[in-house]
Amino acid sequence: MSGRTVISLPHALWRIKGTLLIQAVLIGIGIITKDVSSSEHQRLLGQLGFDYQLLTEGRLWHLLTGSWIQVTPGIELSMLALVFGGTFFLEVLAGTWAMLLTCITGDWVATILTALTTRVLAGLGSSAAAAMLAVPDAGSSAMAHAGYGAVVMLLPRRWLKIGLAILIFLTAIQFFIIDFAPAIAHAWATLYGVCIGWFVLRPLARESLAPVEDGLPAPSSIRVS
Repeated sequence: MSGRTVISLPHALWRIKGTLLIQAVLIGIGIITKDVSSSEHQRLLGQLGFDYQLLTEGRLWHLLTGSWIQVTPGIELSMLALVFGGTFFLEVLAGTWAMLLTCITGDWVATILTALTTRVLAGLGSSAAAAMLAVPDAGSSAMAHAGYGAVVMLLPRRWLKIGLAILIFLTAIQFFIIDFAPAIAHAWATLYGVCIGWFVLRPLARESLAPVEDGLPAPSSIRVS
């Protein structure tokens, strides 16, 4: 007997049930919108997305819909992969409820802060920000970035500085390779995830088991659910 623990497939899938649920929702919405024309999809974004005007009017329920409808109709494999990575690793490390609360609220917080940041920059004379003020914010990418931010803060201490440096680099470079508003949203979401990971999830992990000298307890012991 080798003493190795064998994890059944149903058990493994149950452990990442939150990640699978999010993937199912995104795929379902993609299937629903795959035959929608560009003009009709823009109308849907206007109805379900989020922008600064909606924030000033207090219509925060748009956060509930804007997180799930994507900027383009249909299934985006790159978005599915991005979200899967951020949610999967965090769920394995911290548990289902910790992942869902961190990633979903991270998307909402990033959306609100992006609207406010865009308004401030537009007021300071930024033409790029002014052009984005009336563009509805939608999509799930900020959800993924919140997850990645939290995951990095759960790394063993010997890897933490390297992981944080890589995270900062990948966040900063987005301002040069993608549109203005998504880059801001990803930055806010990453910062939110970092804060939740360091100030909430990591201490909870320390409470669940005595810390080892060079890192956190095994992932299966880190639970807030």
